Formats: sequence, C-alpha cells, structure tokens
Amino acid sequence: GDGGWLPRVVYGTYQVRDGLEECIHASLQGGIRAIDTASVYRNEERVAAAIKSSGVRREELFLQTKLGPSEQGYEQAKEAIARSLARLDTSYIDLYLIHWPGKAKAAPDAGEH
Repeated sequence: GDGGWLPRVVYGTYQVRDGLEECIHASLQGGIRAIDTASVYRNEERVAAAIKSSGVRREELFLQTKLGPSEQGYEQAKEAIARSLARLDTSYIDLYLIHWPGKAKAAPDAGEH
C-alpha cells in the first residue's frame, strides 16, 4: 500500500442540520478523525467550516464524500469532484464514493432539499 489508512469509526453528517459544527467538534475532541459527507447532503461547506474552526489540521483527518446520482458520467463526475473540493475547501479528498449506482433520484429525505 501507499501507507494510507482507513478509519474504523467515521462521523457521518447525514441529516445533521442544527448543531453540525458542534457535533463535528465533539467527535473530533473525542478522537474521531474521519468525517463523512456527500454532495446530496448539501452540507459540504458547513463541514469544511467546522473542520477549519476545530483547530484539527486537515492532514490529521480522513475526509470522505460521495458522488450524487445526478452527477454520474465521466464529465459530470469530474465537475462534481471539483465542486466538492471547492465546497470542502481542500485540495484532496481521502475517499470519494459513488453514493449509489444509477441515476435514480435521491430519496425524499436524502439531504436538505
């Protein structure tokens, strides 16, 4: 391997609306060093702000996000990655996943629509 690591515990931000920053801070203070988000959660910018204000260096974190169903396809995925990088205010994402295969619409409760 390249010396990378995969976390055993990840703080998920799905459906965390109120108090997201405080929840991320608490998880980081508790020793969690991995955070999960997704473009369809529509919280990547808030996740980035919480990480930045936590005082934990980005290099100490494992950050993962996901490609949404409407972003699939080669060109769309490249653009989606660029948007996520910008929203997350980072130069790299540790793990980028396909949220679910196919172009089915998101579930009604998937994110802040």
